[in-house]
Amino acid sequence: MKAAGRKNGKREKDKKKKDKKKKDKKNRTKRTGQKEQEEKELRENEENNMTAEKLNEKEKYAMKHRKHHISFVCIAATVLLVFLLPGCERMAAVPQENKQTVIRMGWLEKSDSELQALARWREEWNIPQDDPTIDQHSYPSLGTMLMDLKAGRIEEIMIPACTARYILKQNNDFVEVTPTHTIYDDYRMATRGEDSTLCQILDSSIREIAADGTLDALVRTYITDMAEPPKFEIITPVPGALTYKVGVTGDLAPLDFVSEDGRAAGFNVALLKAISQKAGINFETVPVEMPARMSALAAGKIDVVFWMGYTHSANFMPDSAGLNFTESYHSEPLSAMRINPEKKAAE
Repeated sequence: MKAAGRKNGKREKDKKKKDKKKKDKKNRTKRTGQKEQEEKELRENEENNMTAEKLNEKEKYAMKHRKHHISFVCIAATVLLVFLLPGCERMAAVPQENKQTVIRMGWLEKSDSELQALARWREEWNIPQDDPTIDQHSYPSLGTMLMDLKAGRIEEIMIPACTARYILKQNNDFVEVTPTHTIYDDYRMATRGEDSTLCQILDSSIREIAADGTLDALVRTYITDMAEPPKFEIITPVPGALTYKVGVTGDLAPLDFVSEDGRAAGFNVALLKAISQKAGINFETVPVEMPARMSALAAGKIDVVFWMGYTHSANFMPDSAGLNFTESYHSEPLSAMRINPEKKAAE
């Protein structure tokens, strides 16, 4: 019995030793696995850090070269601008030279003699007869021309400066602008060729009233200082004297003016009154349209017309057959007039 008990006790001890060895082996295996896991994680971290460092170096390298690339592009663009910009400006300037602004401009219709004077003036001052920058529109009266200017069918009109000032005093729908060329209207009187004696009487009277200061006084009263519509003046008849018919248009106030009731007034009528008193002759005013003046004169419907030439044409005297012209009694620059931009903006 005792021997059996010792055997059992030994078996138990051996079993405990085996269990302990297994447990120790298991623990060693577990510790080894943990250590291997830690080493693996450490290696992975080191690899990740190395990868990150390599990526950072690549990014730094890429950023550096990107900056160099941007700098190169900026320098290249600057060089291109320096060399190409002058050429672009020249290219942009070419259309401006070739493409001229064309102005739709209104003029009062002119007689053949007046057109001849204008052509001579252009020739003497080397101005092309057909100006490509002007689209010229002719009108039989100042009223119709102003209507088209207001309606926008034309952009600018050319009229005597005194007429422009007179209109602006009555109406602020327009403004005066400086014309491209300075042109002076040269005012004379014209008669038929066979009425040379009448032309001489007119000439002599004009010289007399210029010498005694009457002409200057008329210019101040009816042109320079004129602020209101001219008043009708009666030309006192000279008993027993000849009467000559004078065509008036009413289109160039205050020079040539016709009131609403049809009576002629203004500078030209005052001039006729002064000539009548000097020469002892009578005048009767007859309304005519601007373009019909010369034909009415040629047809004998009137005996005298007020005519416009161009002062800057040296020693000019029209070549028109069948006409006589007096010396100039007044010169007036032409003025350009447009719609008031403030009025245009308000519309």
